[in-house]
Amino acid sequence: MQDGEQEEIRAGLTNARARLYEFFSVFFRGPRSAELLALRPEAEASVAALSAALGLKPPKLAGSLPPEAGEELEREFARLFYGVGRRTVSLSESVYTSREAILCQGALQEVSRIYDEAGLRPAGDPREADTLPFELAFAAELVEGKRPELEKAFITEHAAPLGLSVCDAIDAAPPEPQVRHVSALLRAFLLSEQKLLA
Repeated sequence: MQDGEQEEIRAGLTNARARLYEFFSVFFRGPRSAELLALRPEAEASVAALSAALGLKPPKLAGSLPPEAGEELEREFARLFYGVGRRTVSLSESVYTSREAILCQGALQEVSRIYDEAGLRPAGDPREADTLPFELAFAAELVEGKRPELEKAFITEHAAPLGLSVCDAIDAAPPEPQVRHVSALLRAFLLSEQKLLA
């Protein structure tokens, strides 16, 4: 694919890409968003369209999700992300990039600096600046703000590697079908993004 073609696809899908970053950001904040899962079919269609436009295979999605967030999704989140299951999946970039594999390390300071320099700090606790929901929300703002240099650097160096690491950790954890469904969708989206931004 030529650079001009990638730029055309990138420009044509700006709104869809930004909405996908927002969808995944909200999903990984927690399962309590009332209409979140109702948006999933639209997210699936957008990821499939982006994958097809870039010549990639569409995501393999097993099963289906209910139209609204329920108690089972809340239990899956608790088991996977809140430390009540057999294996906890971290949403923090520091855990995947620091030698000690602990929270609040170099990635936190690095992404906080990037947010400050861009003047686009996502709302919330600053100690969570390097978490997947924060980084995906920031990526959505970059895509919408048409800041291609910062967009490419931040997504390829932070948001995509973090998201793919989280997807790997979800795959390695005991099965949680609803979260795995969205994780497979996120993986396909981020692989498309990496190709688009290469």
